[in-house]
Amino acid sequence: MTSHPDFFPTLRRGLPLLVVLLMKACATVPPMSEDFGDNWKPVNVLAETPMEIPLKEEVAMHRFQLLPTDTSLQGLLERWAKEYGGTLDWQYPSDLTLVAALEQAADNNLQRALTVVRRTYSPQRLRVQVLANRDLRVTRLP
Repeated sequence: MTSHPDFFPTLRRGLPLLVVLLMKACATVPPMSEDFGDNWKPVNVLAETPMEIPLKEEVAMHRFQLLPTDTSLQGLLERWAKEYGGTLDWQYPSDLTLVAALEQAADNNLQRALTVVRRTYSPQRLRVQVLANRDLRVTRLP
């Protein structure tokens, strides 16, 4: 059997040195942070009273306008009818694609916005009516 050297005496001699080095490392002063000047602001400072933060300019937003999410004329008029407080009664034989001329329909008045729709789709003989119960009815002119 081979004998292995005894590591415990070496460890016993080196342990006090290791402890002294660790204590010395903990006693060192950390380096000072740099001075960043006076242009910083503290985070999470809350005001005493709430303030309104405008998300959109209400004057610039039109209620009845073409949006990027609109995919067809039926979908556009369905959204307008809902915003007006009614429903859409679509009796036209097919749906119609949206065209660039509808970008002119940007108004807070439904009748003026529908005038642009009527003028744009007049070759398709489209009739758009606003009913007394706030519903929109879309039919084909005779």
